[in-house]
Amino acid sequence: LGAAAAIAREEGACDCARMVRLRDRIIDGILEAEKRAYVVGDRYLRLPGHACLAFAGLEADAIRLALLMDEAGILISTGSACSAHRGDRPSHVLTAMGKDPIRARGALRITLGRFTTDADADRLLEVLPEAIAQLAPTTTGSSFTIAPPGAERISR
Repeated sequence: LGAAAAIAREEGACDCARMVRLRDRIIDGILEAEKRAYVVGDRYLRLPGHACLAFAGLEADAIRLALLMDEAGILISTGSACSAHRGDRPSHVLTAMGKDPIRARGALRITLGRFTTDADADRLLEVLPEAIAQLAPTTTGSSFTIAPPGAERISR
């Protein structure tokens, strides 16, 4: 523990700056590539190596998206870290932040570490849109599909 504390003291500021740069690059890349993406929580007031996003209309598919990313060798999580072992309900942290249960359950958590590289970020930004393309929208909040004349209007 003493050696870890010494490393953190000596290299922590550099690691944090690098992780913030990577985190912001990942968030910007996801928001640019996927128009349904939105940041969960504050855009900048967050931990250096933490990004939490969701995708409008795909909230119910968050676990499937995490599994597709896992198959590609990229590990991301759903919900908040404090709800990791409580998959049966939405994160109490995200609901306390004002997120409705669907959005709270649909949050994807990307965590960067000391050894995360630019190549890792590139890979995530390459694979994530491909994984999203495999999913069909399943939740759209209060929007409606506009049906052709004579057809029933269906709420989604």
